[in-house]
Amino acid sequence: APRVSVGIMEDSAFSGVASSFILGTPAVHLLQKAAKLLQQATVHCMTSQRASDLMEYGPLDGLRTYREELAKFLSREYKDDVLSDSLFPTCGATNGLYLLASQYFGPGDVVFVEDLSFLMGVHMLSKDLRMEAVPGMYAATYPKYCNCRKCLYRAQ
Repeated sequence: APRVSVGIMEDSAFSGVASSFILGTPAVHLLQKAAKLLQQATVHCMTSQRASDLMEYGPLDGLRTYREELAKFLSREYKDDVLSDSLFPTCGATNGLYLLASQYFGPGDVVFVEDLSFLMGVHMLSKDLRMEAVPGMYAATYPKYCNCRKCLYRAQ
């Protein structure tokens, strides 16, 4: 049976609020607030002079202006230089994980994952990409050597 994990948010805005991590989705009240903001943003964009540009595919590596602004933000937050050309935006954590895992590992490779991890990530690695997903808490006692092409990990 699936295990339901409940955690307490430490963020000051959500202090003491219990959240289920089984689906990996934001709280309903946050989605309702986001829906209003997205509606306002959509109306603003669709009434602009460049509304037709919104229906075009963007560049594969993301919009340059977005990456430049993100690099500025991350540079301030990390107090270190972040180059916009080193950023590769994805449409979410699952998409980013899929992109990385499919490029660096192959079917049958051993991949250590967080325990607890988000449900979609483990399912994608083990079912979709046919990798052996091992919870990180078992990494030190994992009985096999990792035979993947690129991994340097060797069990102790």
